[in-house]
Amino acid sequence: MTRHVVFGTGQIGRLVAEQLVARGHDVTAVNRSGRGRIDGATVVGGDATDAEVEFGSSEYAKVVLGEVWGFPPALELEGEAGLQKAVVQLTAAGLIDSAHDCSEGGLAVALTRCAFQKEIGCSVELSSQGLAPEFVLFGEDASRIVISCDPAHVARIKEVVGKQGIFADLLGETVSRNLEFKLDGRTVVSAAIAELRDVYENALERVLRAEPVAVAAG
Repeated sequence: MTRHVVFGTGQIGRLVAEQLVARGHDVTAVNRSGRGRIDGATVVGGDATDAEVEFGSSEYAKVVLGEVWGFPPALELEGEAGLQKAVVQLTAAGLIDSAHDCSEGGLAVALTRCAFQKEIGCSVELSSQGLAPEFVLFGEDASRIVISCDPAHVARIKEVVGKQGIFADLLGETVSRNLEFKLDGRTVVSAAIAELRDVYENALERVLRAEPVAVAAG
């Protein structure tokens, strides 16, 4: 019997682990939470992904850096199901005012888009945990949703999501007409919502104006 370690328990990781088990191998599957079940395999928690490799599939990498590399962030079906159930419960209970996923552009883009609708901004405090600022602000890790709520509901929200095997972190508070992001105590973004909205809504027009036009003559 050969021992194998499979990193990730998403659709592909689970399939690989199940096939190895079926062939009689000793299999350990590693994911971030340490939760989940694969018949015949041991599931443990650990750092199953490389932030830099996953960042290569982000909008930031493609648009700002002009490069694409690595692979998309792993999706753990159990965690995603728990997240969706929690959001449904929180909405039904009237505990949240808004919800926005972070799948396109990451946390910074999600918070900015939330601010556009009514020009209600936010001031947030983030921890890098040893990661590059770009990874924290624009990384597109799966199964993350930004919610807004009455401060009085925070404890109840954490209780609801905890029952689904996931967690909620308090990022900051809403403010009027501005966005401010601090990373490890240092301000990395400070801008008026109106300024960011102009950049966002008129980006395509500016790109088209800047592109040279070639005229062919016969």
